[in-house]
Amino acid sequence: MEIATLEVELREKLGKNKVKKIKNTGLVPGIIYGGNSENVSISLDPRSLEKLYKTEFGKNIIIKLQVKNGDSTTEETVLSHNFSKDTISQQLIHIDFLRVDLSKPIHTAIPIKLVGLAPGVKLGGILIQQIKALEVKCLPHHLLPKLEINVSSLNMGDHIKVSDLQLNENITVLNG
Repeated sequence: MEIATLEVELREKLGKNKVKKIKNTGLVPGIIYGGNSENVSISLDPRSLEKLYKTEFGKNIIIKLQVKNGDSTTEETVLSHNFSKDTISQQLIHIDFLRVDLSKPIHTAIPIKLVGLAPGVKLGGILIQQIKALEVKCLPHHLLPKLEINVSSLNMGDHIKVSDLQLNENITVLNG
């Protein structure tokens, strides 16, 4: 798995008024947490983050954040964890990043994409996808961008269970 790089700025001034000023400049506030380190408040350009999400890994991409603090720069390896979007404009208004240790397993969700056309649907049936993402635990470099499930063999009344899925032995499925 390739690790993307994103430049962010350390945000020392905290508070509601300071966040408004950051948002007025077009930047988005965020936070880095997890691991055995202190939380770090940051600000970033949402357009550069959206570019990263357009890769095959989407929001499951591992990112090496380059945190700039004046003349110095530190690096944090993270995974996007939580997004807050404006309910009307759908623009990103805050993001949480979770620190990742590349040698330790992470718990995340892999989106499920159904491919093919089920014969049962051709006969008038309805295909219901009950799980949109698969909760997994794996090392970061074993993370899949998405899980494609071929439904072209499903007739009326057929189903696919999580236990039927053929996954890499390095990935542990956490849902049912």
